[in-house]
This record gives sequence, structure tokens and C-alpha cells, in this order.
Amino acid sequence: RAFSRLCFGRDDATGMVLPGSTFANLQGILLARTRRFPGWDTEGPASVSRTPVLYTAASSHFSIVRAAKAVGLGEACVASLPVEGRGEMSACALAARIERDRRAGRQPFAVVATAGTTGTGAVDPLDAVAALAAEHGLWLHVDACYGGAALLLEELRHRFAGIERADSVALDPHKWFFAPLTASVLLVRDPEIEHRSFDISASYIPRQAGLDAFRRGLPVSRRATSLTVWMSLRAHGWNAVRDSVRENIRLTRVLEGELTAAGFRVLPGGELSVACARFEPPGLTGECLDALQADITRDLVASGETWFATLEHAGALWMRFNLVNIHTRERHVRRLVGLLREAADRHAAGR
Repeated sequence: RAFSRLCFGRDDATGMVLPGSTFANLQGILLARTRRFPGWDTEGPASVSRTPVLYTAASSHFSIVRAAKAVGLGEACVASLPVEGRGEMSACALAARIERDRRAGRQPFAVVATAGTTGTGAVDPLDAVAALAAEHGLWLHVDACYGGAALLLEELRHRFAGIERADSVALDPHKWFFAPLTASVLLVRDPEIEHRSFDISASYIPRQAGLDAFRRGLPVSRRATSLTVWMSLRAHGWNAVRDSVRENIRLTRVLEGELTAAGFRVLPGGELSVACARFEPPGLTGECLDALQADITRDLVASGETWFATLEHAGALWMRFNLVNIHTRERHVRRLVGLLREAADRHAAGR
């Protein structure tokens, strides 16, 4: 109920704890398929006369395309939309693509928006996307597996406006809610659609009062992960999670400031706990600059002093830093920047 209130502003939505965000996104897309193509469960794809289309941004998590494959959609049925800024879905591009697909005789049925992309921490324009989904009768699934914890912060709540209009929302307590692995939550506005999608008669399983979990979701045998999540929140409380999320974000902005002061170019517009930066000494361009970022990353990760990754964004390779640890302090941030500058100078000198 607490997660339901967090996302939908009400506590009567249904929910299920699943083993990882891939399962949560998969189940959300399965529900979307049932809603739009009810004959698919009995007759398969032959029941669909027009090619179905699912929309998501190019910056969305790879599990979206993987889930689409698992529910019987080919990659050509997933429309990967262009992004803006740090990687936000373009609502204008979504509207144009829906109209184009309809004119071409295709059947739009769902859109997956992201509240905190894995790569850059971008938040899609949820309200605009929700309005388009409602206008065109599309199921709206929001992947908030990383960024959803920022809903706890009053100062960032406005950035998630529209999430309350989603049909399903995926959250990962084992990410930014600091619960143990593995724990993902799928919240669904309409519990009846779960029953239509997953109910099955199995006489060898005793029936209980109410609707058993295995009759409204993918898993049958499951760990008691919901107990783990409940115990974590019961022991530490929502305020502890909120304070830690806020501190992670503050430290990420400190990191960006320290990186800028140390001569790195920082990707602007950061709001969550992801920072992206590049070291760009004069005289290097293109592939040479990308190779420099890769060398710096490889050097420091191999040292065992720190761990971070790289990502491609806007045609360039960036070093990506994601703070989701309750134990991170400013001294760790400054130590990281010092290590980065030392490695950057060392590798730049050799070019």
C-alpha cells in the first residue's frame, strides 16, 4: 500500500514483488498485451490483424526490448524514439510516430516511459506521455526501477507528475530503497487485468480465499522477498530511505562541481544520483577522446580503488558515476575526483 500511495496517490492498487526489474517490466508489458489484444492468450498472434507497436525511448533499459521479445513481439514491433537533453523521451516524436503508425495500418498498444534512466538518470516527460497514452488508448507502463525512490522527495515530486496516471509502474526496492537483492515491485492500477492475464486452474494446488499470487502474476514458486522489503522498511523507516536518497543526490551534485573544477566536462541537467563526465584535453577529438575515457575507466576499475562504467550518449563516450550507497561521504567523492584527474593526466600525456 505504501508503494501504491507513493506512485498512484492511493492505496487500492494491486502489487506484486518479483525477482528483478526484467520480470517487473515483462509482466507490465504482458498486461498491456492482454488489455489491447484479449484474443492473444487463446489464439496467439494470429488473433491480431495489424502489426502491434510498443513505444519507448532509445534511452530505455534493454529489458524493455527483451520483454517485448518474450511476449511474442519482434524487435520491429518496438518503436525506439529519439531523445532530448540527458536522454528524455521526446513527446513530440511519440505523437508523430503514433500518427505515422496508424496511417500505415499498424496498431499502437502501449508506451513504456522511464522515470530515471539507467544511463544518465533522465526522467521522461511523464505527464505529456500519459496524455498521449490516454488520447490514443495506449497502456502506459512506467519503468521507475532506478529513479522511483526520488518520489519520496517533495522537492523532486513535480518531476514525476503523470506517474499517477500510469496503468503499471515498476520499482526496485533493491536499488535506491536500499533493500536486499532481489526485490522488484510491479504496481497495477486495475487488479482485474492481472486475473484475466494469469488466472489458471490447477487442481493439484489448494485454493485459498481470495486470489492467490500465482493466479495474478508470472511466478509460482517465489522467495518471501516481500517480507525482506517489509522488514527493511520496518527496521529503518521511510525517513531513513528519504534522507539517504536526498544525500546521494546532494553528493552527486558535489561530484559534478568537483569534476568541473578539476577540468572535466560534465553532462548538464543532472537531477538524480547519476553524473556523467568526460576529460577533453586540447588537441584530441572524436575516437581519440572516446578512447581516453575508456582508458581512464579501465585503469581505475583495475586498480580496485573505485568502480564506475561508461556509456554512449549524444554520439560520445562518457564516464558514468551512480551513487546509490548509504555509506558514501564527501571524502569519497573528493578521493574519486583526485584519482580521476591523476589517471586523466597520465593517459593524456601518452597521446
